[in-house]
Amino acid sequence: MIVGNQSVQEMMHAFIEKIKSAKAVSAPFVIFHGPEHVGKSTLALELAQELVWPFGQSDILHIKDLSHVTGKKHTLKVEAGDDIELDNGSKYEDLGAREIREWMAKSAIGEYKVLILENIERMTASAANAFLKYFEEPYPRTLIIATTRNKGELLDTIVSRALLIAFNYVKDNEVDKLFEKKYPEIPETKRQALVDLAGWSPGFVITLMGKDKEMITDLQDSILRFVSLHQQGASLVNVFRLLTEMNGKWYIGVFLDTLLYHYEREGNYKMINELILTRKRIDANVSVENVLFNFALHNVE
Repeated sequence: MIVGNQSVQEMMHAFIEKIKSAKAVSAPFVIFHGPEHVGKSTLALELAQELVWPFGQSDILHIKDLSHVTGKKHTLKVEAGDDIELDNGSKYEDLGAREIREWMAKSAIGEYKVLILENIERMTASAANAFLKYFEEPYPRTLIIATTRNKGELLDTIVSRALLIAFNYVKDNEVDKLFEKKYPEIPETKRQALVDLAGWSPGFVITLMGKDKEMITDLQDSILRFVSLHQQGASLVNVFRLLTEMNGKWYIGVFLDTLLYHYEREGNYKMINELILTRKRIDANVSVENVLFNFALHNVE
């Protein structure tokens, strides 16, 4: 279940119905682009299941971004990587472009096959070039749905071959309705705190609620600590210590995004620009420690 982006949901369900009625995939490569944790991958999987029903998972290949599990950028390469152990004890087979191509070349059990690629900006250059061939010469009755936070990070040759679908941030009132329905046992005041933490991207909070609720408290406390340190003109050492502490946890990106949401509400454009620049540097694989030190240095009064 996703919330918000209602027009996108309606359009894409109509797109799937058109494929089924025409018995052909008119646009075989689709890119969902927009903020993290707003339901891009969830909708992609929902559409895939709708298209291949009743044959289910056998005709769907979901290539996940498990950076939050590995603690570092989960790169999509040509060759397969080592299996990744998940929190539930199972293993995720980390396929590369070659293994994905082999899967795509096999006949579907039903009428269609769907490949879902999460966050394709994490592809290596060689993997991107390998996938470019698939996008140029798609397999019959195969739909590829890719997601990305920023289409500007993708090769122009890939973007030009895709149907681009833009996702927007989710409005606060929509997030609140979702949380009220999903977590009826949570009092209104605490639910509002979750809405504030979610920013415009509720997916992260939902993930944490199902994984470790203590992390939510930790993240909320860390946000308040940073804001307090910044307001008080704290020393570089204290600010950098807090950032380093957060860097040791898998949700450093969400910590920065939540700060961005906080300062956007305040209209603090200096902090907004600093946070956007910091996120871009981290995504570009610049040393995270150096990036966070520079961020702290520029934000000590």
